[in-house]
Amino acid sequence: MVSRERENWFFKVWNNVFLRCKIFSEVKIFNGYYSSYKYDRIISCKWMIENGYFQLLKEKVQNAEYLVFSSRNPIYHSKGENKYLLSQRERVKKILENDDRVLDQNSIFYKEKAAIHWDLKFYNLLFKNYSNYFLNFNLSETELTIIKYDNIQALQVLIENFNHSLSIESFFRSFEIGSYECSFYIFNIFKNEILLNNNHQTRIWKTVINNIESSKEVFNKEEEGEEESTNKRINFIIKKCNIPIPNLIEIKQQFKPWLFNFQIYEKKLSLIYNCVKTIILLKDLFKSYIKSINNKSFKFTIEKKGISRIDNDVNFTKKFIKKFIKSLVYNELDGKKKKDLIIPEIEEIESMKFTNNQMNTIFSDLIIDNNNNNNNNNNNNNNNNNNNNNNNNNNNNNNNNNNNNNNNNYNNNNIQENLKKLYFILMPFIELFDHFIGNLIFYRVKIEKENDFIKHCHLYRRLSPKMFGIYGYYDYKYNDHKENNLFQYCKNQRNLQIRYINQFIQSIKNKQYITMDFILLLRNLIWQNDLELVGLIMNTVMENNIFFSHTDKGILLSNINSIEMLDMVYRVLKPPPPNNNNNNNNISFQINYGNTISDNLIFLNLLLKNKNDKLSILLQHYKDFYPNDYYSVVDLLDFKNKFYSFEVFKFVYDNIKDFKYYDNVNVWDDNNNIKSIKTLEQFKYLVKRTPLNKNYTIPFENESFYKFIIEDRLYDLENGRCDVSNCNFPDYKYFKVFRNIEIKNKNEYQQQQQQQQQQQQQQQQQQQQQQQQQKQEQKKEKENQNLYDFNSFEENNTILRNTLIKACNYNDFKFIDMVMEKAFLFNERNDGDNENFTNIYFISILEVICSQGDLELFKYIYSKYPLIIDMCLKNDKPGFDGYHLPIKLVILNGHIDFLFFILNLKSDKVNVQQNSIATINNKLLLNHFLNEKNKLLFIVK
Repeated sequence: MVSRERENWFFKVWNNVFLRCKIFSEVKIFNGYYSSYKYDRIISCKWMIENGYFQLLKEKVQNAEYLVFSSRNPIYHSKGENKYLLSQRERVKKILENDDRVLDQNSIFYKEKAAIHWDLKFYNLLFKNYSNYFLNFNLSETELTIIKYDNIQALQVLIENFNHSLSIESFFRSFEIGSYECSFYIFNIFKNEILLNNNHQTRIWKTVINNIESSKEVFNKEEEGEEESTNKRINFIIKKCNIPIPNLIEIKQQFKPWLFNFQIYEKKLSLIYNCVKTIILLKDLFKSYIKSINNKSFKFTIEKKGISRIDNDVNFTKKFIKKFIKSLVYNELDGKKKKDLIIPEIEEIESMKFTNNQMNTIFSDLIIDNNNNNNNNNNNNNNNNNNNNNNNNNNNNNNNNNNNNNNNNYNNNNIQENLKKLYFILMPFIELFDHFIGNLIFYRVKIEKENDFIKHCHLYRRLSPKMFGIYGYYDYKYNDHKENNLFQYCKNQRNLQIRYINQFIQSIKNKQYITMDFILLLRNLIWQNDLELVGLIMNTVMENNIFFSHTDKGILLSNINSIEMLDMVYRVLKPPPPNNNNNNNNISFQINYGNTISDNLIFLNLLLKNKNDKLSILLQHYKDFYPNDYYSVVDLLDFKNKFYSFEVFKFVYDNIKDFKYYDNVNVWDDNNNIKSIKTLEQFKYLVKRTPLNKNYTIPFENESFYKFIIEDRLYDLENGRCDVSNCNFPDYKYFKVFRNIEIKNKNEYQQQQQQQQQQQQQQQQQQQQQQQQQKQEQKKEKENQNLYDFNSFEENNTILRNTLIKACNYNDFKFIDMVMEKAFLFNERNDGDNENFTNIYFISILEVICSQGDLELFKYIYSKYPLIIDMCLKNDKPGFDGYHLPIKLVILNGHIDFLFFILNLKSDKVNVQQNSIATINNKLLLNHFLNEKNKLLFIVK
């Protein structure tokens, strides 16, 4: 409520022209190092969208203010300046190859943000006020961009308000890329033409077929994007557009039944549900396929492209696939038919009732062990009956409870039957060679409760007996030891888990399992934080004196993620001395009972290697509850030339007084450990806990870390406690110059005050005043030398460019004037002999301003240094490379208005080749100047 009131007050003030102008007039350009931008200096649409200033963008569009629409502003460096920089051609080629403009969430056409923050009026003003970019000669490009973003608002404005005519190709383009809102809008325009033209319909279905094949190329994805794209496409064509499947042999032959390619049990129920509905919509295409399965005439050929396998392996797998396909309908033992495979009607599937929570749940988590449910319900019924016999007054209540239990059991059984039906229908339509066997194993073992079928898991290595709680020797042999997937598909079946552990323990006593299998099992349980099952195994460990090597301990300790589990494991790995009278003859191993300093150090070092995000809590618990062990080794810890996680240093700096030798645990002094600081919050945490007499530094030259230092700990930077001497921060360079300016202005003010006081003194002190003034002038000269210390810029002009970007963003004319003055001084010092160094300041500042499209700053420079700009506009060599930076960079970055201004400064016409200047940012500019008849620029196709 408070937020809404504040928002309403904001818009009341914002919409008041007088108040708004008054506020903007008071906004300072530079209130500090990191300051807000001045209103009229914000020109980038991308920046406003990225930072959430949607209302500000609307205001600027409404006022037709100068804006930059480029999705990015690459700075094309001049050739020969830095061997580590890409040449102009290489940079252009690289950007063209990675054109992600359509995926840019900060675009002015981004669909989700447009629906919330903008409306038809906004796009009407956008097209009207910036017609050179979006209308005139750029209508086709604008239409293409809108369709790519699927922005129905912008498309509607373009067609209805600006009389733009669409073609049938616009529909196909929008349909092919999945822009369904725009596609449906265009479909309604050409509806009759599409529905009456068989060629159009055939093309649509060929597009569907191609989409299905491409969506199966990449399988095992974490998201349902590609699989759902098939469902959306089919549903759009059949249900929304009512375009029937053409009765053509060509289409039927191309339409393979294996529409999808994923593990059913690992996907959300919503995806499975939608996939089954898609199968039903297309069932007329699959009649022959279903018939071949029902009458045993099914034939399977591998047509997957790009797969190279040994022929024997392929034939072996094919044999089992054929066998398993038949098993869907026929009994494997006697060959009798169980039931026909039938695709149901759509009404049957739509009648299935699932909650939203169930729809968003992974399928394997929805399958429930019916035996456990039945046992629980029987126990409830028995309890209710006993209560009825003991108390007749509660008969009605107990009967109601029984009815509720029966209803719950009925509803749950219905859900389980529906899940089974959906899974069974979908199985034959999954790519057979990739995932059919795995899907069938899950179905037979988990849903049909046929545990013996797990013997086929060697055909599908992603599944193993341990996932289902089935005891078997091949659990670890056929699975990656790094995966913690124990009991993955029987998470809630405690009886299976305990039975599995008991069988495993018995195998230990019978010496059937090797030590590594035992360690891996125990590791998985520790990682799952299963105290009960770990307790069962640990009791066996202690009863049988099983020995753990240092490697074994490291495996176990690295997977602990709770205090309770740490205590349990600690008691086993570090128990009290044994009773010599005890004799255990079950296993010949010996337990390691040492409590020496060496053992304590090994234990703590192994625990420090734990990667858990709560390790600092575990270490604090270890210190608090096992202080003797902790303090006996804390001074022996040495983190130099090693790598530990942030959680380790969080604990260390929380308990920094415990560490006698700070240098051994100093996170700032080690190139390996400083890499553990990855976020700003982590950086803040350690900085605030670093002793005041110790220095620290900024990892990776991170700008957000540096911003925190400037805003919160400026004194540390000024007195050198925050060491950035080895950093090349553009921010730091700019800050250093800015601070020097402040110091210089402050000193000048103090000098003026001193001079006024000195003038009021007696004339007898005149000689002393002259001497003092000479000293002050020498001091001032020295300060000016420091102020204009640009040596680092000359050594690395990339730093100068990035620093200039900061200055331009803050509209810092003083800094720009200093750069230009330095350029003149440097030019005089070099006498024009070294062209590259002589021009570095001119070139860098023009690269930044022109690439970013900052017309206001360009006008400012031209007003003060017109001769320099005129020199840069001269055509020294033929061709595009002959033009100096202003024209070249503005064309490459697509700033139409900026280019008009520059061209009006020239006396001769500019001729360029289109193929030499094409980038992703200047399509609109090229279209405009290719078609507009003007005397300033001629682009040759």
